[in-house]
Amino acid sequence: MQHVRIQTTQNVFIEYEIASIGDRIVAGLLDILVYGAYWLLVSQVANWLREGNTIDYENYQAILLIAAIPNFFYHLLCEIFLNGQSIGKKIRKIKVARLDGTQPTIGNYLLR
Repeated sequence: MQHVRIQTTQNVFIEYEIASIGDRIVAGLLDILVYGAYWLLVSQVANWLREGNTIDYENYQAILLIAAIPNFFYHLLCEIFLNGQSIGKKIRKIKVARLDGTQPTIGNYLLR
């Protein structure tokens, strides 16, 4: 396993193990499962409303469009609010870190 050595602001060296490609792939697949579960729930609710004639087709499309917004920001929001981890990364116990040992900023997350 590869390691990265980080010097903290107190001049202490900490060594972290770099996540393997397998861990990253599994974390990505787990995130895809989260996407799938989310879309299954949204589509079931939208179809239930549509079949019950509670909403018309235009509102049905609007619900699906609005429901798509969180998926566009899934990784960004997870990494901001879960300290550098998506749900898949949290399960695999890996996280985003900067090489200088400090907490990544929102700008760092946006550049990823």
